[in-house]
Amino acid sequence: MAYAGSATKRLTAQLRLAGGFQDLTLTGDLSLDNTSANYLRIDPGGSARDVTLPAEETSDGLFFQVYNTADASEGLVFKNDAGSTIETVGQGEMCLLGCDGTNWLIFMPGHT
Repeated sequence: MAYAGSATKRLTAQLRLAGGFQDLTLTGDLSLDNTSANYLRIDPGGSARDVTLPAEETSDGLFFQVYNTADASEGLVFKNDAGSTIETVGQGEMCLLGCDGTNWLIFMPGHT
């Protein structure tokens, strides 16, 4: 079950995520944390880069949607905090990663 209770909250206004969007150009590897934007446009900056996701035990419900804005064949390799590869996102690709508190899961793969 995704939610512990049966209560719902109906949204009747446009959702705005303060700090929820970010456009980055990397100069090295990146570590995301629980304060990172949920929606990311990332340019690897001339080379493939590793992107480390936050620890699963503190990330239940956390998600990141990422678009690779590279101008060449530069991949983003998403890894969990133990260093295992979760997904690789190539130039012009996008992915959606979410955490269930135990694992990082791919909800929209970066490639077909």
